[in-house]
Amino acid sequence: MPDAVRHLGAMLVVDDAAQVARAGGWVLEGTRGWGQVHSLLPDVFESYARIFHPALREAEERDLPLKSASESRTGVPARIRHNGIVWCEVRWAEVAHANGRVAHPAMEWTAITGSYEYDWHGMQPGIWDEVPQRGSLPLRLTERLCGQLAAFTSTPELCWCAGWEGDGNMIGLWSDLSLPRLAMSNRAMIVARGSLSSVPQRSFTDGFEAWDEPGHPQFAESYRSPSLWWPDDRAWCVATDVDLQSTYLGGSAECVARLLNDEQVEVMPVSAEQSVTIDADTINPTPFGDRDNR
Repeated sequence: MPDAVRHLGAMLVVDDAAQVARAGGWVLEGTRGWGQVHSLLPDVFESYARIFHPALREAEERDLPLKSASESRTGVPARIRHNGIVWCEVRWAEVAHANGRVAHPAMEWTAITGSYEYDWHGMQPGIWDEVPQRGSLPLRLTERLCGQLAAFTSTPELCWCAGWEGDGNMIGLWSDLSLPRLAMSNRAMIVARGSLSSVPQRSFTDGFEAWDEPGHPQFAESYRSPSLWWPDDRAWCVATDVDLQSTYLGGSAECVARLLNDEQVEVMPVSAEQSVTIDADTINPTPFGDRDNR
């Protein structure tokens, strides 16, 4: 009797080691080291960009009424959560300006907020109320990115996605040692395949709950993006490490330029050598507090 078909999100889990090697071998060959962009993405692209995951704040009088279900009166991306409260996105550049810090490609969240205590939680009333999402590209940005990247691949119907086996959202798969892994440095990953359009269709998890389905009030909040994804023609690659509040893209100069010109995404150009660690920001003052007990 054949094994049951397994899914990660709307994509099919790849259980053939040769297929994983063929699809992801170039990623392993092109990445190196730890703590730089080239440790997340293959160092083979013309250009790279960093996509900043937005912080959130509860909507204020200036934001209401909404222009639409996804935009405030002032044009800020917004969404209505399942409890009926409206939340608006806050850009890192806005947070940096409010705190007298400098917005630049290597800025770190704790550096622009001024304290290590804000790494995982906290708020700065009047500026932001919820820290940027960690380890997952928010749904709105995933949808936006898929729309942009579709124009820069000849294989939108065949894309490969990988998720770190240690992610709690894949608890039903990580213990299956028969599944082949893409052996990224310190991040062994389970691979799935499907179309580019399927990436934001369901949360990239191995077990479906009601809130993992589009249309559920909590879908945007519970959605988890892949850790790594690329088209079969290898025209670009996207990475979101489980510990980071940013996503990185490698692609052609034209591809990255298209994203840099998208006013709906906070993005800056980076090099493959740029650090992605918490101490990468050497322009802004060192944050207050204990880095090891944040």
